[in-house]
Amino acid sequence: MCIRGFRLWRQRWLLGHDVALDLFIFDAADELAFKQFDFGVIALKSRVRNREITFLASVDLEGLPAGTYQLEIEMRDLNKKQGDVVGPPFTMAPPS
Repeated sequence: MCIRGFRLWRQRWLLGHDVALDLFIFDAADELAFKQFDFGVIALKSRVRNREITFLASVDLEGLPAGTYQLEIEMRDLNKKQGDVVGPPFTMAPPS
């Protein structure tokens, strides 16, 4: 995922980014099965300019029926109103 040109905010000696994560799950027919806006909100603060952002998103898929799905996480820059989407396909196996 690459969002070009995150907008920085400045507060005295700190630089920062404000980022929100939206979660979308699509089924095999490309129908929206689940969505959650602002699944995560990240406020990054640093004394130096950040060049990369890495995050770990834990998603509980309990109750999702067996099938093939596409998980998409949209990362939005809250200061610039710009975003990008990343997400792997996955398969839910029936319970054994």
